[in-house]
Amino acid sequence: MVQRVNRVPSIRATCIYRSQRPVILTAWKIWSIQMSTFCQILQASWSFFTLLKTVHGDT
Repeated sequence: MVQRVNRVPSIRATCIYRSQRPVILTAWKIWSIQMSTFCQILQASWSFFTLLKTVHGDT
């Protein structure tokens, strides 16, 4: 039980450290994009998908 209590500050410090760095996604170790750019791409893709679905119907 003593070891578990001692690990909590270490885990907390690791979480704080990782949360202060920006999230960057890498595809095939070539392209790096930020999370905000990825979200914009997803939003645009979803809008385009719903537009196509509306124009061409559910079939």
